[in-house]
Amino acid sequence: MGLRRYPGATPFSSKQEKIFYGRDKDIDKLLTLIQVERKVLLYSKSGLGKTSLLEAGVIPKLPKKYIPISIRFYANTEGALSPVERVINALEKATGGLDKLPETVLDSFPDEGNIKSTLWYWFKKLQLTGNDKGKSEVEEEKTYLLVFDQFEELFSYSPRQIEDFKNQFYELTEVKVPDRYAKLIAEGRRNDRSLFNRDAIGLLNKKVNVKTVFAI
Repeated sequence: MGLRRYPGATPFSSKQEKIFYGRDKDIDKLLTLIQVERKVLLYSKSGLGKTSLLEAGVIPKLPKKYIPISIRFYANTEGALSPVERVINALEKATGGLDKLPETVLDSFPDEGNIKSTLWYWFKKLQLTGNDKGKSEVEEEKTYLLVFDQFEELFSYSPRQIEDFKNQFYELTEVKVPDRYAKLIAEGRRNDRSLFNRDAIGLLNKKVNVKTVFAI
């Protein structure tokens, strides 16, 4: 069966880009905002087509340097993934599997607490392994675009989970190297200067390019 022109109550998906039209001005405005701003808020009443605009209108037309990551938290239920886990799952789908990444200097860190399961850790590992680069070294470094659909669902989670997401999102988007990792890097350099050499330290302190769209 071919693609329907109107999918009904279900939002348009990125696969329906060719049959989604009539909102060119909105698409152009959002694409412009995404390219000039680090964080963009898309706000409207429920049912006016925010998801369709993003998935079928904006995301397919992003410049090649962008890696879009569509995220929805859904209302919290017992046993559900946390907000941080949902972001990591979305990142895994967008990049083809985080478990397939080669080892980096980050893997020398002691596996204590959640030090190897944070947002900064996984985005930094992608940067270190070159997954954020194009086909050649001269191409522009990739920019991850986190697209949070119905972001208000975050507030259905527990205060602890919301706080954890807030802290990790801040580390990812506002800090070159979070304090907890800076301590590990300093310790690693004292123990193994060949592994934590000047080039490695430079890459570890290179900020990951992340932009965000919040749809509410």
